[in-house]
Amino acid sequence: MSAAPNPLSALPAKLAGLTSEVPKMGRAFAACSVDSWSPGFAPLPLLTTLQSVKFSWRLAFSKRETGTLFFFLQIKDDEWVGLDATVSIHILGAWELQPSALSIPQNIVRLASLPTFLEPNPSPEFAAAYKPDGAEPPKTLFLLTGDANQNIFAVSQLETGAWSLRYSPTGVPGTTYSGDRYPLSAFLDLSFSLKRWADAGKALASPEPVPLPGPRPSPAQELLDTFAEAYGTCCNILREGFPAPDSAFPLNQRYRVAEYKAILSIPLTSSGSIAKDSDEETARLDVTLDAVQGDPTIATAALSNPNFIKSGKEFDRLMTDLGALGQVHHLADQLGKPLVVVTAFVASARESSAIFQIGRTPDGFRFLLVLSGEMQGYPTVVVAIAEYNGIFQSVLAAWPYDGDPATTLIRYRESAKYFFQLLAKIQFWAQELRTW
Repeated sequence: MSAAPNPLSALPAKLAGLTSEVPKMGRAFAACSVDSWSPGFAPLPLLTTLQSVKFSWRLAFSKRETGTLFFFLQIKDDEWVGLDATVSIHILGAWELQPSALSIPQNIVRLASLPTFLEPNPSPEFAAAYKPDGAEPPKTLFLLTGDANQNIFAVSQLETGAWSLRYSPTGVPGTTYSGDRYPLSAFLDLSFSLKRWADAGKALASPEPVPLPGPRPSPAQELLDTFAEAYGTCCNILREGFPAPDSAFPLNQRYRVAEYKAILSIPLTSSGSIAKDSDEETARLDVTLDAVQGDPTIATAALSNPNFIKSGKEFDRLMTDLGALGQVHHLADQLGKPLVVVTAFVASARESSAIFQIGRTPDGFRFLLVLSGEMQGYPTVVVAIAEYNGIFQSVLAAWPYDGDPATTLIRYRESAKYFFQLLAKIQFWAQELRTW
């Protein structure tokens, strides 16, 4: 019994079919204008050519979850989008086309624009200077933090499963930490650097070459390659089977792909496969794929803000929910502080805090909250873990830090492990795009 056809595998052929109609439409358009040319007093027939055609194509798979009953409130869960893909192609009339080789997937140069807080291709000298002692550079994640990316945060998961961390402020190689205690200052610098990056518009670095996938590419890689292949197919179909451009012009006018863009939102499981439902999703790749005609073809994928870094309207909504009276009660109970003190602290922390989605629960999400504000007149940071499903159902744990972060070490099995969950998501998320 043959397998069911994959609708995405037919994408190149479908787009090629649309593209092949453009020259036919152009010739028919010109022919019609000749048939309706003006009366005999006009010296020449009226010829009109088709100069521009745009196609847009959309594919989305979505699933709406049932509502959740919380006390007397019916909370409607959001619609989960399993895949959202949009492709647009703009075709222009061309006086002539320069000869070039046909585009095939192997001829497509693959580039990726990564966020500016990642160092994707560290030199051997850089890796040796800043990696944690005993860590392997290929397995180390290098993050650039601080206002001007001047601090280097390097983290690696050892074969034992333990995490090794090295934090180097202003580029001066720092101490390696592993085991049970880690520097709070490193995590705070990372948290607020990610917030600044998201708030500033998610700056991307110059495109970097990425290697072709291995013999068994991941489903996400195959999906991106399908959209890149569709572009090459469209370029090829406009170059094949037409007379020379000066033969019977304009009835044989040529065309070229002027712009091609594919926008994809791909939910991924922890293994890199495409998630089938919201319970499997651990990270999401939001990718914009732009292809540029040439020899060879260049395809650039840009990774947008990951769904586990919360900013913008979503950040405002979460902070508003956290400031509600019932939620502040949860936080005050955890901190052992008076309600009025914690209420004032949450209000002061609204602008400078950072929120990260680090996991899922049976009913919603788990967030890491890094709250920075004033408590009774003193600068204070509170690290909290909270479960959320439309409202903050509970604050699982919270730890206040009002000393000098540079001298504060936090224990792994308390709050540090939640930061490492965030780092694991960043590492997985970046690796998926590096190898698209």
